Amino acid sequence: MIPTEFDEITTEWMTAAVAQNADDGQVSDMRWERIAEGVGLLGRLARFHLRWSADDGQKMPASVIVKLPSQIQEMVDQALMFGFYDREINFYRNIGDSAAVRVPHAYHVDAGEAVVPFVIVMEDLHSARVVDQLEGCELADSLRVARAAARLHAPYWGKQPQLDALTWLPAVNGPLYAAAGPLLAEMGPVFLAGWADTLPDGSIDLATRTANSLNELQNRAAADPLTLCHYDLRLDNLLFDDAADDVCVIDFQLMGTQRGPYDLAYFAGWSLTEDQRRAQTSQILDTYVSELAELGVTADRQWVDDSFRESMLGVVSMAVLSGATAVVENERGEQLIAALVQRAFAAAFDVDAAEFLP
Repeated sequence: MIPTEFDEITTEWMTAAVAQNADDGQVSDMRWERIAEGVGLLGRLARFHLRWSADDGQKMPASVIVKLPSQIQEMVDQALMFGFYDREINFYRNIGDSAAVRVPHAYHVDAGEAVVPFVIVMEDLHSARVVDQLEGCELADSLRVARAAARLHAPYWGKQPQLDALTWLPAVNGPLYAAAGPLLAEMGPVFLAGWADTLPDGSIDLATRTANSLNELQNRAAADPLTLCHYDLRLDNLLFDDAADDVCVIDFQLMGTQRGPYDLAYFAGWSLTEDQRRAQTSQILDTYVSELAELGVTADRQWVDDSFRESMLGVVSMAVLSGATAVVENERGEQLIAALVQRAFAAAFDVDAAEFLP
């Protein structure tokens, strides 16, 4: 049984999902509450507090996180169209615990033949610090993110055969993303009708040119050294472990092949305030290049800078698409989309991303 609502989950189901063997005991009682409402746009999260009937010495989790699809049909349809749910399911099934970057352990992953319904039961990193994406973060946290991005990217950097083996992972210029070009052009007028008055001068031209050039930009990106990218690297998908001076990455629905600096452009372009981004970007990129070198990957610093700047056009594309089509559950969801739109365009102008438009 794949639950479609949190209250459908029974103690028996949870025992089967989390316990490895009979000696681990059974879940005798549990309670749950929704968490991160308005944070994720495509899924729902709940924390389940578990009481176990027995424990043979192994520490069974006192709580786990359960993830289900969004309740908003428009967002589910969008996720299915672009394969978002399928990617996260495959990540936890095929990479998960072997990833070089820290990710939650998945106790149980199940999905229907049509992907939805699905359920993921994962480790609860309850002691980690959550940073409000709307407020941005200090430099120390941004540098942790830069190092984590390097650890995610390094094992697959320029290794096309290994990337090709991940058949569930879409290519940056493959059919799935190529279809976003016409969609973005179609959504442009809808986006501008709702957002033009809130954007800097020149934004209409930038949005239009980016939409019309998206496929060419994708083809150009595909010619560079590619790697496994998160594609949604933002503060709402990061948990900070101060004791370990580390960060845990969550939410792998948007993963794909791309140039590594795309993840950093996405992070800086959405998760940082304008002042933070302007003050931190150089050190973020320096730290990223240094960490890659420690992991055996040589990345030219100027290439990283140019790729970061050009990738900001991809962040603008995401802002246009999300601003035109996203359906949110609450006020915070609306604030997240507004932050993406406003910060993305400001960042693109700051780094002169339009230089890379045809």
